[in-house]
Amino acid sequence: MSPVKQAPFFVIRRSDGAVIGEIGCSVDGSGTGMTGYGLVRSAWGHGYATEALRAVLAHALALPGMQRVVGDAPVDRPASGRVMEKAGMRETGRRHSVEDGVSMELVRYETGLD
Repeated sequence: MSPVKQAPFFVIRRSDGAVIGEIGCSVDGSGTGMTGYGLVRSAWGHGYATEALRAVLAHALALPGMQRVVGDAPVDRPASGRVMEKAGMRETGRRHSVEDGVSMELVRYETGLD
């Protein structure tokens, strides 16, 4: 089965209704989803990503057959890892990847139904 994108969902700041980012989760028939998000730099450090990620994780894990959700954070962006940890994910390893021609080291995070 090909992946089904659950999103993107816009991240909207409540105080003024501004779109400050997006978040999503690709799911397929394997029972595993892959999440990712991005916010405008001015929204970093205010808890928006954590709140949005918690909501997406709850939504994804409630889907029939969904067992876990994984996400990656670049090693050089530890704040992204902290967002995943605060949302309830745990570090499960590291991997190397090439994204848009750029080589990078990623930290893998995961959460699921235990």
